[in-house]
Amino acid sequence: AADARNVESLTNLAVVMLETERAEDAATLLREALAIDPKHAASHYNLALILERRGEIQAAVQHYRRFIDNSGSDQAALAGEARRRAAALSEKIGP
Repeated sequence: AADARNVESLTNLAVVMLETERAEDAATLLREALAIDPKHAASHYNLALILERRGEIQAAVQHYRRFIDNSGSDQAALAGEARRRAAALSEKIGP
């Protein structure tokens, strides 16, 4: 339970950092969260957004796919967005 709270706290702090243009710090926190819980969907999604902005397309696609694989029914709309983004990015990198 403590690890779950830590993951949520790290992810929430990362989102705040993203909103204040501190993407590098946010990416570090999201990676820390994923080291604790590799299946934490929100961390994968937010890290994918950062990687996409950086132009790290292949890594972004991987994290969007991990989000899709680990997202719950309450994240269905966001999973649809992640699928769309991953498909669009996959087209850029080819087969």
